[in-house]
Amino acid sequence: MLRHPDGAQVFLVRAPAGFGKSTLLRQVSAELSASGFSVGWLTLDQSDNDVTRLLSGLQAVLRGIEEQDAGARATPPYFQQSAAQVLARIGQLQTPFAIFLDDVEHLAEPEPARLLRDLIAQLPANGRLYLGSRSLPNLHLGRLRVSGTLVEIGLPDLRFSQAEAEDYVVRKRGVALNPDDLARLYRMTEGWPAGLTLASTAIGRQADTKGLLTHLLGRDQTVTDYFAEEVFARQTEAIQNFLLRTSILRELEPDLCGDVAGTGDAAAILEALSTSDVLMGVLEGTRTAYRYHGLFSEFLRARLEQKFPAAEIAAMHLAAAEGYLRAARPVPAIDHLIEAQAFERAAQMIDAEVDHLLGQGRMRLLARWFTRLPAEVIDTLPELRIARIWATGLAKSPAAALEMLESSSLHASDAADVSAHVRAMTATFLAMTGRLDEAYDTGKAAVPFLPSPAPFADTLLLNTMSTVTALMGRRQEARRHNENAKRSLAPGADMFNLMYSEAGRGILDLQEGRLREALARLRIAVTEAHPKRRDLTGGNAYSAIPYAAALYETGEIDEAGQILQAYLPMALDLGLTDHLVLGYRTSVRIAEARDEKDIMWSTLVQMEHAGVVRSDARLVGAAQLERLRVLLVEGEVDEAVAEFRAAEASALWDHVAHMRYLGHESEDIEIARLRLQLFVPPVKEVPRALDVMRRGALRDRRMQRWLKLSILGARNLLALGESGMAEKRLSEAASFARAQGYARIFHEEGAWPGGTPLIVAEFGPVTAAAAKPDAAPVAGAGSQCRKTQDGPLTNKEVEVLHLLSKGLSNISIGRALDVSDSTVRTHLRNINRKLEAQSRTHAVAIGQSLGLI
Repeated sequence: MLRHPDGAQVFLVRAPAGFGKSTLLRQVSAELSASGFSVGWLTLDQSDNDVTRLLSGLQAVLRGIEEQDAGARATPPYFQQSAAQVLARIGQLQTPFAIFLDDVEHLAEPEPARLLRDLIAQLPANGRLYLGSRSLPNLHLGRLRVSGTLVEIGLPDLRFSQAEAEDYVVRKRGVALNPDDLARLYRMTEGWPAGLTLASTAIGRQADTKGLLTHLLGRDQTVTDYFAEEVFARQTEAIQNFLLRTSILRELEPDLCGDVAGTGDAAAILEALSTSDVLMGVLEGTRTAYRYHGLFSEFLRARLEQKFPAAEIAAMHLAAAEGYLRAARPVPAIDHLIEAQAFERAAQMIDAEVDHLLGQGRMRLLARWFTRLPAEVIDTLPELRIARIWATGLAKSPAAALEMLESSSLHASDAADVSAHVRAMTATFLAMTGRLDEAYDTGKAAVPFLPSPAPFADTLLLNTMSTVTALMGRRQEARRHNENAKRSLAPGADMFNLMYSEAGRGILDLQEGRLREALARLRIAVTEAHPKRRDLTGGNAYSAIPYAAALYETGEIDEAGQILQAYLPMALDLGLTDHLVLGYRTSVRIAEARDEKDIMWSTLVQMEHAGVVRSDARLVGAAQLERLRVLLVEGEVDEAVAEFRAAEASALWDHVAHMRYLGHESEDIEIARLRLQLFVPPVKEVPRALDVMRRGALRDRRMQRWLKLSILGARNLLALGESGMAEKRLSEAASFARAQGYARIFHEEGAWPGGTPLIVAEFGPVTAAAAKPDAAPVAGAGSQCRKTQDGPLTNKEVEVLHLLSKGLSNISIGRALDVSDSTVRTHLRNINRKLEAQSRTHAVAIGQSLGLI
């Protein structure tokens, strides 16, 4: 936008300190100079509010431009000229020129602003004006926007993307961080370039990187010095006081800020700050509410604690709580009551809201509150004692929740609602800790007591029984419990159990290979937890990890990877073994698909380590089997054999064989044994066991397992030269995969014997890197090849197809093209129709054969 303006002449680069405004303008200046522009630069300061001094500076800039202007006439020695004379000289320049004015925020007086407006009004067609500013200058920008002569570059344009931030920190700053810490650093800095630089410096000096990235970065000396000098010290005393007092708020709303800061003009102050050099932005979805940048907010809170006594800060929190209560917003009100240590009042408010919060699935919020409240306060309210156990088990540790339940007196209660909660808790937390037989017996004994006076507990018990029976292979019983759970839901009152029911049915669909139905249900389960959120990080690990695994199967590896990055740590905290197996293995395969070998091996090590630390034999065994598969793909046969022997020695596989764990549907010791027989030279004829296993999987509707066995069998037939039989086997597998959306499963065993079969190429490349369209085009490829069965692809559709071939998800394509997810889906539907493709991977294969990509 700055280099190719398309008719614009005025360019405003505006953002708070540290976003690289001057750096960007210097780069543009150098590029314009190299392309033949005459360029002049002036950095402003407070003294330039004297219009005479400003004119002197402009004259010096103009002198330099005229010396570069080959067509400029010779002029006598310069003396101080009037504004009209200077502007007239600018109008006489013949060749393209650009004037750069940096730090325009210093021009606070009317006269300098008027001079710049006159300069803009009289700028000739061959001239450009570039402005760098921390605040919004008084230049009548509305007129320029309407006329189309203004280009504005703001904070969203200057903020680093996550990929840019990671590249800057690791490659340019030389800071070695793992992917989780890099993602955490990006969230903390929000892509602020100076913040990344300061954080890199701070991390280099600190031994406790985890602590720094958890909550201490905003208080590090390097960061605080920058904020103190570059932002805070530039404000008036009144504004400093306003900033400090309102730093306790996550949302800066005018009325609320007025309550906390004790001022009647909070709206005007917020509006002024939003166009100044203070790091703040408009709160998403609002027009008058703001928020401070996370690091700046942390800096302000540290200053607040230094300046004000604890009692006065508590009074600010109480004022905030009252403001939120007037606005009928109890959740933030409770937050501030707890900060003010008004624990009894906070507990009473939680007690009034607890049924609603449980039904909405706000388990992490409740767990956070219960961690802060004194135990003696919680124990005075029976419903809070129950809610604390639910929140602990569903958000932190089901094992810890079982211990809390056993040590409580709730078992002795005669109250029907308390007994219902106890029965449901016991079954649920036994199931979550892997004690399925005990969970089944407990739940079976509890079902006859339904319905009870505790509808949340009743529905959760039915959902738990659905999950337990599904894992035990009792499909009909699982479906019956799932349907009963849905029928017991009160409309709109229990979003958590709605999510649980949809996730449970989605897992049943995955067990039977109905990938498209599973995706739809699991997406509902993930998004319904917090329907107002645009991202997919507001749900819970129970539904999110199977959803990520299903997305991976369809080839949506970017979105799957993002979800796993958010939810694997939660599954680890909860100890959900099946979800950990599924999540870690999917993460390994995403790294493999991206050709990121270091991350792939590192994730495998983390997977096994997590199993060892938790004494979780199934997670350790799954890690060993996944390493075996990777070693075979890499050609390390001897090591793969050794890995198999280590895994085979475990006693867990008999148990796994009798269960329907989602994490082992297509990966268990029998399939690992089969892999070795098929891959270790000399290659033998397909073992009879494979056909037996394949027929058994089909009989039991274990269709993902059937698909895996079909692919392994076809590979074996190809290795033996039985191409006809292999093609038949692959055709059966491909027909099912097309119908259900499977893609990645065809590429998880490495290179195909004799080259990739054409029918397999339909399901996309082995790795995302292999999809890059860098091969020479086929003969005759070009615009004429875009003609399809239903008219030519548009340029935008070709662009979408190109990004699709690189393995990008719909979300990533939308970001790359700056369009919505629904627009991307529309393009994909048009592409599939025109190319007569049955899937996105099929469309890529056709596009490559036509030379479109």
